[in-house]
Amino acid sequence: MVDTTKKTHLPMRMCAVTREKLPKKDLIRFAVEEGKVVLDLKGKARSRGLNIKPELEVFDKLIKSNGIKRGLGIVLNETEVSNLREQLEQYIKEKGRGKKVVRISSEKLDQLLKS
Repeated sequence: MVDTTKKTHLPMRMCAVTREKLPKKDLIRFAVEEGKVVLDLKGKARSRGLNIKPELEVFDKLIKSNGIKRGLGIVLNETEVSNLREQLEQYIKEKGRGKKVVRISSEKLDQLLKS
């Protein structure tokens, strides 16, 4: 018998801070454009990139350990760091606004509607 189930390729990348291998879509990428570090939301910028988990704690560890300098070869000043952090915060908030499905039983729904 021939296996007809199609296995899709899932690109994996490593978080520069935690060293975890995760799917590319679950990471956020920083790239260099015109000499500045930017948040590459589409992951398509044609430059060296640095992937991290989209969490503020991970970003703070990246900054504290000079990971951007090691990974991208650019030194950031405090203003640039705070701008990148704000962009990341905004991205995390917008990503969290996505639709979430919660499944509950009909009895539980009735209880919630009555109270």
